[in-house]
Amino acid sequence: MRKRVTLAVSAVLMLASCGGGSQSAPETTVAPVVETTVAPLVVNGYTIAPGANLAGAKLDYARLAGANLGSANLAGANLSISNLVGANLTGADLTGANLAAADLTGANLTGANLTGAILAGANLYSANLTGAILSGAMLGAADLAGANLSGANLSGATMRMANLSNANLTGANLTGATMRDAKLNGANLTGATMPDGTINP
Repeated sequence: MRKRVTLAVSAVLMLASCGGGSQSAPETTVAPVVETTVAPLVVNGYTIAPGANLAGAKLDYARLAGANLGSANLAGANLSISNLVGANLTGADLTGANLAAADLTGANLTGANLTGAILAGANLYSANLTGAILSGAMLGAADLAGANLSGANLSGATMRMANLSNANLTGANLTGATMRDAKLNGANLTGATMPDGTINP
């Protein structure tokens, strides 16, 4: 009997020294958080970013599809034959800019200032030009099919042979605009001020 008790006590002491026979939970390693910095887009030495000062920049033939140039200063910039598909140009200053033959398909130009800009032969298919200022702009042979030009100021603009099929021109100002041979089939001109100053019902 005394021998059994001695063996039992020895077994308990052995279990205690081994942590009671239970395995400790494995330690978890937390991976360090690595902060990544996205490098700014630089084209022809110019940093492409919202609010950037790109006045007079030479960006002809530039690949700027999807670029964010909201509120940027692009006055007098050369963007001819550039790719601006889906670009964000909301509130941008494009006064006197050269956008001849540029591809602005689906671009957002809401509230942009394009006074005197050259957009001859430009592709503005389905572009958003709501409230944009296009006074005196050259839009000859430009493709504006399906574009939203509601509330836009197109006074004195040249739109000879421009394609405005299915464009939204509600409330637009077309006073003094040249629209000879322009395509207007399906265009919405409700409340627009026509070239002769009359308001379309």
